[in-house]
Amino acid sequence: MTLEGAVTEATGLLTLAGNETRPELALAPLQAPDKIQWDIATRVNRPMSHDEETAYERLSAQLQGTAPGRNVEVIGPLKKNGKEFFLEVRDFSVSP
Repeated sequence: MTLEGAVTEATGLLTLAGNETRPELALAPLQAPDKIQWDIATRVNRPMSHDEETAYERLSAQLQGTAPGRNVEVIGPLKKNGKEFFLEVRDFSVSP
């Protein structure tokens, strides 16, 4: 899933601000079992790349020292824990 919005960090946790169509979402690091991309040649799921594995940490580091609520496009699987949804960060792009 690809979502865009203001990302803020509080006590080491990243959140993506809600809008008129969705609530605020917590962001989380991508977990290997949640990456589902099929490799046609080998007929197995592709392993996580280093960039995918470190995307959450890189996003957090990139946002440090910037104005709160920086607009970011976040790509990753949308997951549900109880009644709450969260988005695992596989890739991202910070708006200039």
